[in-house]
Amino acid sequence: MKSHTSFFVLLLYMIIAISTLTNVSLGGDEDDDDDGDPQAPTAELVSLEFTSDHNLLRDGADLYTPGNRFPTIEWTAAGVNAPITHTASVAGHVEVTLTLGIENVAANTAYTLTGTSVEGSLNFSANGHLGSGAAVALTATASNAIGVAIRSIDQPIEWNITIGGNAYALGNTGNHIIYTTIGIPAVGGPSGCTLPNVARITHAQGMVSSAQAAAAAATPAHPCTAGLVWEMNMALTNGGSYYLGRNLLNNIPGNIAPDVNLWKFPLVATVSGATAYDQNSNTGADCISMSMYLRNVCMVIGVPGTFDARTYAALYKTQNQPQRPMNGHERNLGSPAIYPGTSFPVVTTGLQSNWRLALRDGSGGLNNFEAAMLCTVGGTV
Repeated sequence: MKSHTSFFVLLLYMIIAISTLTNVSLGGDEDDDDDGDPQAPTAELVSLEFTSDHNLLRDGADLYTPGNRFPTIEWTAAGVNAPITHTASVAGHVEVTLTLGIENVAANTAYTLTGTSVEGSLNFSANGHLGSGAAVALTATASNAIGVAIRSIDQPIEWNITIGGNAYALGNTGNHIIYTTIGIPAVGGPSGCTLPNVARITHAQGMVSSAQAAAAAATPAHPCTAGLVWEMNMALTNGGSYYLGRNLLNNIPGNIAPDVNLWKFPLVATVSGATAYDQNSNTGADCISMSMYLRNVCMVIGVPGTFDARTYAALYKTQNQPQRPMNGHERNLGSPAIYPGTSFPVVTTGLQSNWRLALRDGSGGLNNFEAAMLCTVGGTV
């Protein structure tokens, strides 16, 4: 009987204990409505878009293939990281839109955003009030100008944000690759020959950088557009790049368009950033190829103005024009047809029938015609 009594007493104590524990886990008193601390705010990087770039750069693998446009949103947390082109300028600043994923933050909360980099033109500071929604787009302008140097930037940006007085480390974007240019690339060349891709831009950068240095060192200095183009031209003509026997617009293998084939010039001549592939034979190309190649370079790198190749002939003759003029005439390439000066003597009263009118080049050679690039800036040729 005693053992039965002890068992029932023990069972009663267990029921009371379980009941007490159940009341604590449910919150106890009916008026106590505490559900614990609210969730902490969070912020994370989603994407970055450069809004001051040209939105023109393409992913072609070589000078002949423009390729497709890189993504407009250049960096994403999902793995996208695309290069850009940006105009070099003493007053130009890189501008970005940074999209963040925000949680547990009330709309209109104050924020301060900072981006830091070892590259001076990629340091940012911005503040304001957050909008509503889970994805918030914040704009920022770099504190320092990108500068006038033609160069390539390859650096990350470290981002931090303070929201409502609480600091959050967002992490890095990049490395961001930025190719600086003289201006906005002119994409209107025939057959896509001036569409900018990485290979074309980096090659043009080498040409322009050397020309800028030469123009600045000239006496007197002429760093204007005309001086820049002049120095680029001189680098070609003085670099052993001329060879009359090679016209890059003719005898083109494959399906490469003639104007695109002009990008072969760095491979057959000694120019900045390239080595001739046939040093044991004749290097370079003719004056038409050189002029039109220089047109491509100027347009890709965004040199101000318009560019076209022209021929300047001492003597022209067509079937309907038996007497050719004594003065040189400018013509578009191929119009009218150019006839060799040795084929037709000058037919002009008072001159011997075997006289020829010719253009003398820098090496002393006599030519029926010369090709040159015509550069027009602000209405001035």
